[in-house]
Amino acid sequence: MKKILIGLIIIIMLFTSSAFAFAFADGSSGFGSLLEQIPADSSASAESTGLHNIPTDALLRDAAVKEWTIMVYMCGTNLESAPYSGAAASRDILEMIVSNYNTDKVNLILLAGGTKKWHIQEMQGHNTSIYSIRPDGITRLWEADTQMNMGDPNTLTQLLSYSVENFPAAAYGLVIWNHGSGSLGGVCADEFTNDMLSMDEIRQSISASALNGEKLEWIGFDACLMGSMEASLLLEPYARYMIASEETEPGFGWDYSFLSELESDKNGADTGKRIVDRYFNWYEKKEMNSDLTLSCIDLKKAVSLEREVDQFFSRAADVLESERLNEFIKAARAVKDFGNMGNSTKDDDIFGTNTRAFDLLDLKNLVSQVQDIVNTDGSRIQKMLQQDVVTYTKNNLNFDLGGLTIYHPMRAKNSFPKNIEVYRSFGIMPGYVDYAQRFGEILMATPAANFSSLATAFADNGKVQRSGLSLQLNEEQQDELAEAQFIVLQESTEYQDSYHLVAVSDAVYHDDKG
Repeated sequence: MKKILIGLIIIIMLFTSSAFAFAFADGSSGFGSLLEQIPADSSASAESTGLHNIPTDALLRDAAVKEWTIMVYMCGTNLESAPYSGAAASRDILEMIVSNYNTDKVNLILLAGGTKKWHIQEMQGHNTSIYSIRPDGITRLWEADTQMNMGDPNTLTQLLSYSVENFPAAAYGLVIWNHGSGSLGGVCADEFTNDMLSMDEIRQSISASALNGEKLEWIGFDACLMGSMEASLLLEPYARYMIASEETEPGFGWDYSFLSELESDKNGADTGKRIVDRYFNWYEKKEMNSDLTLSCIDLKKAVSLEREVDQFFSRAADVLESERLNEFIKAARAVKDFGNMGNSTKDDDIFGTNTRAFDLLDLKNLVSQVQDIVNTDGSRIQKMLQQDVVTYTKNNLNFDLGGLTIYHPMRAKNSFPKNIEVYRSFGIMPGYVDYAQRFGEILMATPAANFSSLATAFADNGKVQRSGLSLQLNEEQQDELAEAQFIVLQESTEYQDSYHLVAVSDAVYHDDKG
């Protein structure tokens, strides 16, 4: 999955034709259209890169005010350098080049850093640099004296200010490219420093830049898990629209052919719609079995939604102190969550304190699931999401999603104390934050029922695939049960009293006999 983890996939491609030649650092050649994979062991060599190093002064002389300047903050990390996922950044740069966008009306400026290896020959071996990316060439415009920390807000400010000062435009778009871990975690994990940009640091970067208070027309996250209510509210002072995904992204990320029609866009909503459509069309065409979500958000409208969310969950907080608490928790656990990577092999993760979950729930689905228990109509929130805030959204999941997540304590118990502290520092949705804190405190409390006395019964009917395991619950345990998982562990042959996690399944049911 892009920008959290990419599976081990090796694809050997045969290049048959070329409208455009491109050189990689290992001497191999990739060609026109969309590059799907770069053969890691290719020994082919290219006599010419096909990329003209246009003199910097010529580019700057040509930098009259255009309709758009698109800025790409590309933190390559292991997505570019690692053997199993290498060249993900280079592929996207190639997509930008072969999009054949209109250079008379559009500037495309890219800052590249944060990875130990670039697969593009023109970029390999250089410190953090700013490039002009054009259909007719790639040019290094500026190079730092060292590898700048991509998790440092000053690095993002450098891209923004350089672009605005040297490539002015009527409207600006910003793409932040790399790993994402939600609004509470941040984005862009530098491979040298392991530092990430927090949401506050992104805001700090934009505030300190040469934009001087001018809003970006849109900000896009080609990264996992950044399509949240929190990001929308935090970025509203700095941008008009946001394009981001609720779910993790596949390794190939966005389809940058969206640049080809950029000059026809009247606003960020137009661009956002095309980014979403091209994203889904690309994966459908390749018949890749990936969970996909992507949305375009009107950030100004998100501010109006904030008040409604705050009021709804202020009322929900009362239910947490009522006899309907268990019913409410069960309903919340049924909500579609995102970024849950499953349980790790650590015991504290396996038994309820999963640190690999991000606790990001679809906001529309959450309100829909709990509104009857809260006895408060949530239709206004759902309507605002569908008609106002989310200008365009798509997903290929079997859920009625609203296009935005919200942080909700649920599975990652160990992360809750830090998460709620960061959340409160945002200064947004105070009513919701109070609710989330109370829910998290209940989650962290001693269980209301003791489950330690349970004994497993094994039913063997002679057919292995039909054998079953069961646990008989008493009345108190039945009343207090919120969730059950089936976990298979294998005793370690290397370490005493240690186990390997074999499998985790949610295919567990609770019958009328307990």
